[in-house]
Amino acid sequence: MFDINLINMLLLCMLGAFIVSFLICLIAGPYLIKALHKLKYGQSIRLDGPETHLKKQGTPTMGGVMIILAVVVSVLLFAPLNSLNLWLSLFVFIGFGAVGFVDDYLKIKRKNSDGLSAKQKYLALSLVSLIPIFILYFGTDREINYILNIPLFSWQPYIGFLFIPLAYFTVVGASNAVNLTDGLDGLAIIPTLFCAVGFGLISLQLGLIDSFMLQESFDTLSLTVLCSALAGACIGFFVFNCYPAQIFMGDVGSLALGGLLGFLAVLVRQEILLVIMGGVFVVECLSSAIQMLWFKYTKRKYGEGRRVFLMAPLHHHYEKKGYAETKVIARFWVAAFLLLLTSLVIYFSGFKII
Repeated sequence: MFDINLINMLLLCMLGAFIVSFLICLIAGPYLIKALHKLKYGQSIRLDGPETHLKKQGTPTMGGVMIILAVVVSVLLFAPLNSLNLWLSLFVFIGFGAVGFVDDYLKIKRKNSDGLSAKQKYLALSLVSLIPIFILYFGTDREINYILNIPLFSWQPYIGFLFIPLAYFTVVGASNAVNLTDGLDGLAIIPTLFCAVGFGLISLQLGLIDSFMLQESFDTLSLTVLCSALAGACIGFFVFNCYPAQIFMGDVGSLALGGLLGFLAVLVRQEILLVIMGGVFVVECLSSAIQMLWFKYTKRKYGEGRRVFLMAPLHHHYEKKGYAETKVIARFWVAAFLLLLTSLVIYFSGFKII
């Protein structure tokens, strides 16, 4: 039987984390924007991009700092602090944010888009992600870590040591996918909000099941509070990031948010469901990969590179075709919302093809 006191306490913690996180972003936003303007920490715009983006030159970046601050403060105030999952999640969140911070800082100082090299960035992200992944694999005795959940299939293969590369590619891949998506005003933050809601509901269900079975539920329920704080921060940041954006999250925000979403998927064992729930991020990432690989292949074969899209990631392709930025953003949001609903129906219905 569910502990009604536990449920009431959890709901209060979720609400508190959401409100405090939202208010921190809402209150800190104007001060951070003013400070970044004063420091001249503005976004450098690619000259080969859509012409409409040239007006964004100098818009303050590194706004992800207040997202990280809001989430961390809220979680420390309202989440159970005896949770290994919580501390590992915060490690990934802050660690990926630190890598993004350095990348943003170098771009600003050099006044171009050259931050960390791809090799330096992936090395740093790999180090930050592998530490908690190794702790999960070698430092815990949870057999669920070695099971792969496949949506719509009852078959759950035992993956054993393959948990490590699967978790690694999920975390680093999600981080870079969100980073690539963050190219239009508010484009990345709303799908991130939807994923936070999705994983919040999933972790809530798993935590209540653990409570019902008289098992330790703090580890899972703490993730619900974390997701609530993340949702509040996303909405608070969106106030300043919606079109026309007063501030961009920068790599400090996009890498941190993507890394956290990937790690949440690993913790609740829903790596494949993340592909559906975060489908907008996946498509954006794939469009860039396809563009790059096809360009290299055709250059080697024909002597000149050819493109599949007018420009990658995909949102720039539609801009180049003449679609207004606001229309592209809105359609991507609709797609993200439908993907969230689809993933939740798949998960909670328990429907299996086989």
